[in-house]
Amino acid sequence: MHRFLRKMYPRGALAISEENFRVMQPVLACSRAFGLCPVEFKNRGRFFAVRWSWACQVYSLLAPLALCVFTLVDIAYKRSEEVANEKDEKRRYLSVCDVLTIVFIVFCCVVTTPVKTKMLWKICELFNAVEKELVIKCPKKHRTASILSIAAVLLTYTIFYLIDLTWNLFYGKINAVFATPFYLLKYIMLNEILFFCHLVHFVKIRIRYLTKALRAIITRRIFDLSTFRNGEIAMLPPAQTNNDKINNTALRVFDLAKTYRKLHEAVSLLNGGEEITIVVILFCVMLHLIVSPYFLLTELTKNPAERSLSFVGLQFMWVMTHAGKFVIIMETCHYCTSEAEDLFNVAQNLFAEEKVEKTKKALFIFIQQLKMCKIELKVFGLFKLDRSVLTGFVAVITTYLVLLLQS
Repeated sequence: MHRFLRKMYPRGALAISEENFRVMQPVLACSRAFGLCPVEFKNRGRFFAVRWSWACQVYSLLAPLALCVFTLVDIAYKRSEEVANEKDEKRRYLSVCDVLTIVFIVFCCVVTTPVKTKMLWKICELFNAVEKELVIKCPKKHRTASILSIAAVLLTYTIFYLIDLTWNLFYGKINAVFATPFYLLKYIMLNEILFFCHLVHFVKIRIRYLTKALRAIITRRIFDLSTFRNGEIAMLPPAQTNNDKINNTALRVFDLAKTYRKLHEAVSLLNGGEEITIVVILFCVMLHLIVSPYFLLTELTKNPAERSLSFVGLQFMWVMTHAGKFVIIMETCHYCTSEAEDLFNVAQNLFAEEKVEKTKKALFIFIQQLKMCKIELKVFGLFKLDRSVLTGFVAVITTYLVLLLQS
């Protein structure tokens, strides 16, 4: 089994600079804990060595699959009232579908782990190449932001899950032992979202630094790459305009264009490596945003004597949690594409104001590259992951919710 796994995953160690690794470490550690990132890393002084771990991979395969099997067995052998939380046949069917979608998502996460690991390897290699031109400033700040975002999401959803578990235990709907695997599957799904969003965020950070570097170069504040110390950029004072400086500025613009090309390639890898899991997660979120409002509305239409306000509040909470997953994905992707659009606008403005012919020509070529190689996060090339999806998403949910209520 060890030899079989080694053929599926990248070999050798990947060297990542200390600054880059410190920023990525929180999400890598969190994903590894939930079986989504089978890697190990060691500090080698000025860099970290990241390599695939067969022990972590076995854990990544066995732990989620065991939870899936346990949940499926629980669905098959438990009383239907415990599964559905209701005696109504339609609610029972919808609740079982709700559980099965979570199981299917985790199964997809496990199956696509080799693809995502290779994708992560290639993206880190591209980040290493980008680092030759752009150095992450204030890595501690980005690391802290990453830790806080992960902690905030996990803590918020933990509170929601505890409220749901407490309510179901109080009314005798489920057994705590049987419910634990299902909630752990939800955490795996949540960490898959965090893993994807953090990779998108890392690309966005580098696009932002690329924009700042381009603006600084054209305004004649040329970066001296040998003067980077502790993430701070030392800039050369403005010098007299001469041929050497003009040529240097044009060459630096071409270097930034090559850097942008690497970031575009990283986004393409991200689209290809995560498209299966993201489309399944979005489908699951859509299904949940149909089921939970259905439970909510059917409960509100009952007679006041039969209506349970606690159940109404619980379903409203679930609507918010599912909508939150959708917002996390779409907002992260939207800000990344917006950063790329800002880069394009800055390049156009600098091109319009530039007087030196060589620099103007370099900017024109860079702008053409930005037009041809747009940074867009897509799912199978069908639709973009940004705020434009919201209207279509709401329309589909509303349509199926109305059909469900009328049936």
